[in-house]
Amino acid sequence: MTARLVAVVVLALVAASGFVLAARVRTVGDTTALHTLPAPERLTIDDEEGDVAVVAEARDDVLVETRSRWTGARPAARVAAGGDVLRLTGRCDRLDVRLVASRDWRWGSECAVSYRVRVPVGLDVRVSTGTGDVRLVGLAGAIDAEAHDGDVTAVGLRSPHVTLRATGAGAIRARFAAVPGAVDARAEGGAVRLALPPGRYHLSADAPRGRTWIGAGIDADPAGRSTVGASAGDGDVTVEAAR
Repeated sequence: MTARLVAVVVLALVAASGFVLAARVRTVGDTTALHTLPAPERLTIDDEEGDVAVVAEARDDVLVETRSRWTGARPAARVAAGGDVLRLTGRCDRLDVRLVASRDWRWGSECAVSYRVRVPVGLDVRVSTGTGDVRLVGLAGAIDAEAHDGDVTAVGLRSPHVTLRATGAGAIRARFAAVPGAVDARAEGGAVRLALPPGRYHLSADAPRGRTWIGAGIDADPAGRSTVGASAGDGDVTVEAAR
């Protein structure tokens, strides 16, 4: 019997008996770490990997919650602050191969790192992610947000100036609780959907490969005091009244 045939027989016996064959001993974890920082005049968040949520609260400092979830190898997650720059680093870089009783091969450890950054309501925020989604909640300061490989979602915004970018295949969805002064939302590979308080806006909407739809209650008026630009390179653009 050849070595290859022996290996096949052993794997078949292990799978039939209901045992799990793993490349190494697996562990399961779910942890949350907290970091409190003084609030700067303007906060820049640089996130290499992982989802990040920026949530406005009645506070005068910045609280960073880092959540790591994994099976197998624990991810490397770091929070580093210097001046007004907050760098978030999370990596899941080990490969795990296992044969389970269902006779399915599963490649890769389950691994995720996410961040929730709690900030003062009126703080100006710039946030950028390499791989991961951006979520903004209740902010009232100026916003500049970009997701290179993920979605950008915003709710309850009262910000005067908002710039949103999704440079990969992600979409942009933003809902405003107050009339903004200027909004620029651009998605290269996904759709753009904006919900604004009813009113007149100096509005431009562009969707070369999709459709544009302006809802009732939103008046496109060059004399509008608020400037709103929305473009989707490969998706639809929707501008509607917030309800």
